[in-house]
Amino acid sequence: MRIAISCEGKTLESNVDPRFGRCVHLLIVEAESPDKINLVKVIDNPNVNVGGGAGISTAQLAANENVEAIITGNIGPRAFGVMQQLNIKVYRATGKAIDAIKQLLEGKLEEITIPGPMWK
Repeated sequence: MRIAISCEGKTLESNVDPRFGRCVHLLIVEAESPDKINLVKVIDNPNVNVGGGAGISTAQLAANENVEAIITGNIGPRAFGVMQQLNIKVYRATGKAIDAIKQLLEGKLEEITIPGPMWK
């Protein structure tokens, strides 16, 4: 499975960035199982400080990597709409990226079905 994770740092030990559109980095991983996770690419997100449209632009960055899933803390409605159109599932996570990936592979992450903040 090819996965994009919004991250605050450039390693799998980095924390998941709670922001999708304005995340600092996108990590692209190939994951066969919780024991076989390979970091393929780190993308420095050019949309961190843009005025508008960050979510859609970041969604396109992820889609260009042919990912099947996104792991993030929160995703806005326009970016979420892009993911829905492309049949890319979005999952909510906090903590370290590596732990979130393992949780996804074990079926333990919450799928985001409605965009918006992680707090209610």
